[in-house]
Amino acid sequence: MSDYYNLMKPFGPRIGHFILNDNDFEKIKTPALEVLNDPKRQNYGKNLAGMIADEPAFFLNQYPEVSNILTERVKHYLHTLLQDWQITYGTLEINVHECWLVNQKSNEYNPAHTHGGSNISGVMYLQVPEQMTFKQDLKFKFENAGRMPLDGFIEFINASHRETTEFECGGCSIPPTEGHLFIFPSRLTHTVYPFINEQDESRISLSFNSKVQIKAPGASMMQMLGA
Repeated sequence: MSDYYNLMKPFGPRIGHFILNDNDFEKIKTPALEVLNDPKRQNYGKNLAGMIADEPAFFLNQYPEVSNILTERVKHYLHTLLQDWQITYGTLEINVHECWLVNQKSNEYNPAHTHGGSNISGVMYLQVPEQMTFKQDLKFKFENAGRMPLDGFIEFINASHRETTEFECGGCSIPPTEGHLFIFPSRLTHTVYPFINEQDESRISLSFNSKVQIKAPGASMMQMLGA
């Protein structure tokens, strides 16, 4: 794969963080943007939680190369997760069965939600506006007070509160960056904050859901996913 990869451990559930190599990134970005530019694209938003107008379906059966790239990353994530849990397993059955694009514009957002009908999900960033915050004077004011604005960030939420003595975060906020892919348990709550871009540029991401079966004697799925 020749990607950067890190198994993030901000709390119990693990998050796989990939930075895709340029070749695989373009193999995903090019057809994704073609779908967004297709006037006949099929809106998938009715199935989703987002307060976002343009969320077209991305049919993986039409893009087998994209399906293979995503499946390989899910497989790598699961392999490292099982190693981290010191669980010996037999086989992995991975079916990336649902995929869509999120063409998020100013003032749109994704409320806190989980993904049903799957156990492993992912999000990859295809295009991120350079300017993605509110008024610069307010930005400076908050940054100067030690509070970094989270406009356009994704936040994974494992609990609403954690004591310092637990040495664990309640949430993990991550800025979107082109070419970065995050894979995580579908039941992990996450949200995307709104932003403002004066040039009406979009924050474009690709999301997907997977159904995974792990054959591992003596270990439950919830244990393996870090519940």
